[in-house]
Amino acid sequence: MSVILSCGHREDNFDKHYSIMTKDWSREHTKAIGYKTVCLYCYEQHEIHNELLYTDQEALEWVQT
Repeated sequence: MSVILSCGHREDNFDKHYSIMTKDWSREHTKAIGYKTVCLYCYEQHEIHNELLYTDQEALEWVQT
């Protein structure tokens, strides 16, 4: 059985996905936090583009600044 991850990619192995927090924007154009489950490729793309939030403190700082 396979699942479709938040990134839109299909994954057959339940151990090959990453739960992440990302810098995101709301519909009202305010800062938000995105909670996603993505494949390795998309995880690396978020990392390259400096979109990952690694801790709750980073997430809090993102939405408050």
